[in-house]
Amino acid sequence: MHGCLGQKFRISFFVCMILVFSSVKAEVIEKKLANDLIATAEFHQGDTGAPAILLLHGFLQTRESHTVAKLYSSLVDAGYTVLAPTLSLGLSHRKQSLACEAIHSHSMQSDIAELDMWTKWLSKKASSEIILLGHSAGSVMQLAYLGQYPTEHIERGIFVSLSYFGVAPASHETKEDGDRARNLIKQGKKGLDKYGLSYCKDYVTTASNYLSYYDWQPKKILGTMKKIHKPVIVIIGSQDQRISGGWVSSMEKNNIRIYSVQGAGHFFDNEYEFELLDAVESILTAN
Repeated sequence: MHGCLGQKFRISFFVCMILVFSSVKAEVIEKKLANDLIATAEFHQGDTGAPAILLLHGFLQTRESHTVAKLYSSLVDAGYTVLAPTLSLGLSHRKQSLACEAIHSHSMQSDIAELDMWTKWLSKKASSEIILLGHSAGSVMQLAYLGQYPTEHIERGIFVSLSYFGVAPASHETKEDGDRARNLIKQGKKGLDKYGLSYCKDYVTTASNYLSYYDWQPKKILGTMKKIHKPVIVIIGSQDQRISGGWVSSMEKNNIRIYSVQGAGHFFDNEYEFELLDAVESILTAN
């Protein structure tokens, strides 16, 4: 394999990306969902024998988000088969990040149902087992998928900047939000309300949809990792400000493999983008 991924003697990132984009021949795949919405994904058929990778973006984002886009381009240039969906989040042909203040009809369940559709499509297309590669909340969604669906076609998971929902640094969730949502459900109220969720201060959704994300807190994530019986590794930046100080140690105590990148933040910006690519390549090529 070749190209920018794992390049030790680096040219500038800008020049490297020009070389990558000149070699990428991407195909946009469209799939009709059960609710008649159209979901899309970008697909590249890689070298024969190369693993197939399903790359998923973070919360409310798209496959064009910076961290995911650079991973996609570099993996393609390195010869991998890659599928990068943009979750519909209740919108056909969604191309832009969804605003916090929008009406959110989607849930964790609808997200992972789409993920199941895409992994099955990729498994048939690539005729090989799939490696899940997610960023941020995309990693949580992939983990939720592994915990709830048959996954014989999944080889392993690589979770970049694995975060969690619930009360956390740089997030707007509160215990009061969770309690209020549960009380509304007990009262049989199914209308819209405003909650804090992740970086959203005013997230508009139903109580049940809200809790579908909010409940994916550290305890549930760690419990799911134990249950899935699939190899997973977590890539974390040492300066990630979106997780608590004890999150990494909690994973290590639960025998979760951690690949730490010193100095990197949640999005692996600037020079740390190369460190992220090296980390992913090292994991993908390990025996």
